[in-house]
Amino acid sequence: MERIRIAPGVYLNRMATDRFHSDYVSLRFLLPLRERDAALHSLLPYVLRRGCAPYPTLAALTERLQMLYDARLAASASGRRGEIQLLTQSAWMLDGSVAPAGEDIFGETLAVMRDLWFSPLTENGVFREDYTESEKKTLTDAIRSRINDKSVYAAMRCRRVMCQREAYGASTLGREEDAAAADPAALTKVHRRVLTDAPCEIFCIGRGDADRTARLFADAFGAWPRTENPFPKTEVIRSAPRVRHVTDKMDVRQGRLSVGFRLGLTEADGCRPLLLMLNEIYGASPTSKLFMNVREKLGLCYDCSSAADWLKGVMFVHCGIADGKRRAAEEAILHQLDEIREGRITVSELDAARRSIRSALRSLSDGPDSIESWHLGRRLAGQETTVEEEIERVMAVTRGEVAEAARRVTADTVYFLSGTEAGKAGGDDEEA
Repeated sequence: MERIRIAPGVYLNRMATDRFHSDYVSLRFLLPLRERDAALHSLLPYVLRRGCAPYPTLAALTERLQMLYDARLAASASGRRGEIQLLTQSAWMLDGSVAPAGEDIFGETLAVMRDLWFSPLTENGVFREDYTESEKKTLTDAIRSRINDKSVYAAMRCRRVMCQREAYGASTLGREEDAAAADPAALTKVHRRVLTDAPCEIFCIGRGDADRTARLFADAFGAWPRTENPFPKTEVIRSAPRVRHVTDKMDVRQGRLSVGFRLGLTEADGCRPLLLMLNEIYGASPTSKLFMNVREKLGLCYDCSSAADWLKGVMFVHCGIADGKRRAAEEAILHQLDEIREGRITVSELDAARRSIRSALRSLSDGPDSIESWHLGRRLAGQETTVEEEIERVMAVTRGEVAEAARRVTADTVYFLSGTEAGKAGGDDEEA
């Protein structure tokens, strides 16, 4: 994928392909994940999508997109890579090669994208109050609703406890009190700061005219006093000095156990294939040690899997258990990691992990958004590798290398969401 600079801190990533029936363009603004700013950052793309100067209502915007053969726009502020919050606007539009003669679907959809970000609807120089208040309510409801999904809540609490002194502990949704305090003036200020300071990666994938995309957004950004800023940094803590145990009690039928680990390595170290193999063998697939042993053989949990953030260098295990099996489940989870540390990995486990990762990597080409995600991840890690190169490196990872990587891993936090008949919220912390 070719990457060209079109304005200070703004880069266009272009990939010409006829693989898809639609063209894809996205704007990705990269912001430091900060608890005090997260709510305003989360509000911004959703207030912007409510309307712009040419299309002042959602109905008018929807009608315009329908006229463009149902071009689709999507906004998001929930994406995170390490300690980076991603504000995204994406567009899918009909491939111009199959559009009726004379129809400029690509160019006119790009113009709508530009107008949403660069010609927002304002009153007296700030965002409209009714749109801001409406989106504040939606965001507040989303923040409050996280507790309703106990698996999501437990994962969030584990990350929060483990990274309480790091930006990574913050939620991309932000805090309820910050969402409630947001106003049009503050949101307008954030919008201006994003357009002047935030690094932006633009992706153009398909048959769409990338040169035209570059010119349009170069002109749009050219009207702002841009600063060339590097990507936001992610703090990496290589090891945990001790294990912290935290328990919360709620009126739940199924307990949720989460264990947070420091990997000791990140993909910026150039070892992503090795970390992929470690995670896959440990708990990322149905053939992993956690699934086959902790869930299937020992029957200690209803579900059990691991996931990692390669940029931050952390890994989490999440499982649903009965309260009485907490201690046994925790010991079994840690024991399976010890098995890997000691090199007790079978040939079938290695082969299954390699096949699974190879299949997942090859499927990245199935959609423009997954292609974009791959290349953005490589940019942030400073590792310019192709998918095929990644597959070759994965296939070359050995049992000994996985064991050595596992020996770098340290447990940091054990979080348990326990059931209680009284249903009263409470908690206790202890360190071991």
